[in-house]
Amino acid sequence: MMMSGFGWVVGIVLLLLVLLVVGAAVLGGIWLVGRGTASGQRQPARSDDEAMEILRRRYASGEITREEYESMREHLSR
Repeated sequence: MMMSGFGWVVGIVLLLLVLLVVGAAVLGGIWLVGRGTASGQRQPARSDDEAMEILRRRYASGEITREEYESMREHLSR
């Protein structure tokens, strides 16, 4: 009988705990997804053929030297 007046307080505390756990789970999932994309995994923004075409154009226009071209070409072919 003594705690009958505090039932609503217990309900609010339990609700806050549930929200805290759900929020932590959501944030943890977002962090894991973001970590997978930012951890150095290769994510091709363009196809390899398109990247090679850009490299060829930069070399042909004189923007990069032959050594830079060869190095980048080798890197792209990995």
